[in-house]
Amino acid sequence: MGQDDGTGTVKLDGAKRSMIDLVAKQPPGAEIGLWTYPGKAGSCSAGGYVPGGELKSVDDPAKLAATIRELQADGDTPTGDALTAVADDLRGRGRNSASIVLVSDGESNCGTDPCDAAKSLAAEGFDVTVDTVGFQISAQGADELKCIADATQGAYYDAKDSASLAQRLSLLSIPALNVEVKAAGFAPSGGQTRITARVSNTSATTVRSVWVGLQFGKGDDGKGLQPAVIPPRYALGTLASQSSGAEQERSWTVSTGPPGKTGKLNWSISVWGDTTVPLIKRGTITVTDHIDPSHAGPMLKEIFDSTTPAVIMGDSYSSGEGTGNYLPGDTKHADQCHQSRTQYAAQLLAKARNPKVRNIACSGAVMSDLISPQMGDENGFAVSTGQLQILNDVAAPSAVFMTLGGNDIGFSDIATKCLTEMNCTDDMHLRGSVNLGLRSLDGLSRYYKEIYRVINTDDKRERRGGRVAPVIVLPYPLVLPKSDQAHCPSLSRQEIEYINDVEDSLNAAVEKQVVKARDAGADVYFVDTVKGSVRPDHTACHPEPYINPASFWTGLAAKSTDALNAGTLKSDDGDIALKTRYAAELLHPNVAGHGAEAAAILAWSVTAPPRIPYRALPAEFNLSAQGGDPSATIDMTKSDGSVTVLEAGEATKVVTDVACATPFGGLGCITRLWLNSEPRVLGTTHLPSGRAELSVVIPRDIPPGRHHLSVATTGADGAQQVKSVEIVVKQPLPSWFWGMAVLTMVFALVAGIALWRLRRLQ
Repeated sequence: MGQDDGTGTVKLDGAKRSMIDLVAKQPPGAEIGLWTYPGKAGSCSAGGYVPGGELKSVDDPAKLAATIRELQADGDTPTGDALTAVADDLRGRGRNSASIVLVSDGESNCGTDPCDAAKSLAAEGFDVTVDTVGFQISAQGADELKCIADATQGAYYDAKDSASLAQRLSLLSIPALNVEVKAAGFAPSGGQTRITARVSNTSATTVRSVWVGLQFGKGDDGKGLQPAVIPPRYALGTLASQSSGAEQERSWTVSTGPPGKTGKLNWSISVWGDTTVPLIKRGTITVTDHIDPSHAGPMLKEIFDSTTPAVIMGDSYSSGEGTGNYLPGDTKHADQCHQSRTQYAAQLLAKARNPKVRNIACSGAVMSDLISPQMGDENGFAVSTGQLQILNDVAAPSAVFMTLGGNDIGFSDIATKCLTEMNCTDDMHLRGSVNLGLRSLDGLSRYYKEIYRVINTDDKRERRGGRVAPVIVLPYPLVLPKSDQAHCPSLSRQEIEYINDVEDSLNAAVEKQVVKARDAGADVYFVDTVKGSVRPDHTACHPEPYINPASFWTGLAAKSTDALNAGTLKSDDGDIALKTRYAAELLHPNVAGHGAEAAAILAWSVTAPPRIPYRALPAEFNLSAQGGDPSATIDMTKSDGSVTVLEAGEATKVVTDVACATPFGGLGCITRLWLNSEPRVLGTTHLPSGRAELSVVIPRDIPPGRHHLSVATTGADGAQQVKSVEIVVKQPLPSWFWGMAVLTMVFALVAGIALWRLRRLQ
C-alpha cells in the first residue's frame, strides 16, 4: 500500500481518500463498519473494527473520517481468517445476512485459504454477498478475489488507480436507485395518457422499503394541468443489488382533461428507499386539442407512411358499430356487419392523410368466424367466408387492428339483459355463459399467430420493402364509470360493478393471449390505454357520452328518432323504437368514442413495447374455402335421438324453435349456439319467437369425434331454454387423397385392360 498508484498518489493515501469520500456520501441512518486486518504489525490475526468504526449508523462522518486518516499498512494478509471473523461478528449481532466489500492489493499469505473460507460461509447458510475490489493487484491475487466473489454470488472489480477505486467503492457501498421514465411528449385532450417508471438498484447493496410516486405541478409560467393520480405512489418492497438485475416497473394512466382544453402536464416522478436519497425525474406532456400524427411512435409512423392499406378485423367494436353511418354490404359482407368509415383506425389514418383502410370486421363476430363463414339466418351467412381467408387475399397489409372475444363471452347479451331486467347480477345462466366464453378464449393466441403469419409471408414482406406488419389488438373500452362513482339510468350499482368486472376479466383474458402470442414470436401488441379512453367523464352514463347511452329504451328511441329525421328509417316500419339495428349500437362507442380510442392508440404508440424481429411461424389453420350452400340439416325441433354426421368446414342448416316467455320487446329472444365439448361459441343473435333456420359452419379445426351442439334461447325474465343434439364431426379427406384415388383408378383400369388382353391371347 506504500507504492505509487501510477498517477503520483500513494496507494494507501488514495484508499483513505476513497473511504472518507464513501463515508461522507452515506445517506442518513445508513449502517457501515470498517474492519482492517491483521490485528497488529507483523501478525497474522483476523483483525477487527477500527476504533470508532464498529458496525452502526454513521452519526458523525467527520469522526470516522479522522480515524481513517490515522490508518497504517502493516503485517501480513490473512484474508480467509478475516472473512470468517467478520461473519462470526455479524452472526453474534443477530444478523443472518450481510453485504461485504473486500478491498485488497495483494494475495493472502497466511491463515485459512480465502476461497475455502468463502465457500464455507455460503455452505453454512449465512446469506452473505462479498463484492471484491483488486487495487493494482497481481493476477494470482485477482483470481483469489474472483473466487471469493463467485462463491458468495458477488462480483469482482479491478481498480487501476485511486480514482477508479473511489468510483468503485461508491458504487458498491452507497445505496442508490435509478428511475427511467417513459412518457409521451404530446397527448390529445379528452383522453388519457400513460406514464411508466422503471426503478432499478444501481448499487451493490440491497435497498429496502422502496417507493415510487407521481405528481403533477405548475411549470415556470405558474400554469399546469393537474389530473388525479390514483394511486399517487406504489410500494415496491426490496430491490436487490445491481448484480441481481432486479428492477420493477409501474405505470399510471391519467386524464388529459376535457376535450378542447390545451395545456401542459408537468410531471415529476420520485423514487426513494429507507437508506437512499430521493431521486426525482421531471418532464412535460403538452396537451393538444387534436390528434397530431407527427406525435406518434415509430411503429405507428411506419403504418402512416405505408403505401399499403391497414386492415381492420374482428367484431362490432372494430367494425364501427355505434357510429350510426354504415357502409352497404358487399359480395362477402351482409349489411348487418355495420362497417363504418369513422371507426377508430379509419379516423387515425385519416388524420395522417393516409385513407388506405380495409374494413373486414363484422358486428357479432366470434373467434371461429376468423376461419369460418359467420352465422346468419335463412338469408345466408353474415360473412360468406372467414375473415382470415379475406385477409389472405389482401396484397400486403401495413398492419392489422382488431378486437375480438366480446361476443364469445356474450357481452352484448349481458348489456341487453342488465339494461332490461330488474336485476341481472343473480342470473346464473348469464354467469355460466360468460364463464364458457372465457374458457373458449384460451385458444385466441392461435388466431393472433395466424394473422401475423398471413400478413408476413415472404411475398408480402418483400412488397413492403422487408418491413414486418404488426397485429395491434385493442381491449374493450370500459363503457361504464366505476361503481362507486356511478349514477346511471337503467342500471343499479351492483349491475355496473358486475359489467365492469366482466369487462376486466375479458380484457385480462385477451391480454394474456397477446402475451402468449408474443412469446411465440408473433409481432402482436395490446393497446392497454384504450381501456380507459372514455373515462372518467364520457362513459355511457355521462351527460356527454362517447358511448351510446345506457338508458335502454330512451337510448333506443333517440337513435330511432335520429334515423327518422335523417330519412334512413320509415315511420311505417313498425315499432321503430325496438328495431334490432339500433339496439345493437347500445354500449358501443359513437364517433367521438372512436376518436377517443384513436387518441389512445396514438398516445400508446410512444411507449409501445419493442418490436419483435421477424420469425417464421407454422400455419395454425387450414384456410381453404369453407361454407357454401348447406350440405346437411340438423332439426332440433325433433327429438328422435338421431346423430348427425357433419364434415368440418361445411355449411349446416340448424332448425330450431325460438321461444321465450318474456321477449326483449321487439328484439325477440337472445339465441346462442355453441359446441360443449371444446368449448366453442358459434354465434349469438336476436330472433323472434317461432321457427328459425340458422346457417352455421362447424370450424375445420374442431377435432373429429362426438360433440354436443347446443342452442339456448333467453328472454328478458332470465328464463332459458336449452336444446342439445349429439353430432359426429369428421375431417374432410385431404386433397392428396383424391389425387391418389384417381391414380389408383387409372392403375386399376390399366391393370384390368392388360389382364383382359392376356386372357384373350390365351
